[in-house]
Amino acid sequence: MSESTVRRWRDELITLLAAQAPRLDRALKKVTNQGGEVVLIDGTLIATMRQTGKADRRNYSGKHHRHGLHFLALTDERGRLIWISAARPGPYP
Repeated sequence: MSESTVRRWRDELITLLAAQAPRLDRALKKVTNQGGEVVLIDGTLIATMRQTGKADRRNYSGKHHRHGLHFLALTDERGRLIWISAARPGPYP
């Protein structure tokens, strides 16, 4: 299977999942309506390959000393995923 085919499938899957994902405000409202009082938020950097040109610096995280994309995740007190952010370039915005 070619690399371009895998990339295309990955991009299509991300688009499909993003369309189904709740917005943060709706996710928090759902937690409140279900009687939840505690949510945990954490972030992580997913390493990516270095890019060329101006895009190279945008995805570099000085804290982690590597290129990548940041994600934030919101879970309930039992660790069940409630919400996950869209990918952001390396350094926190």
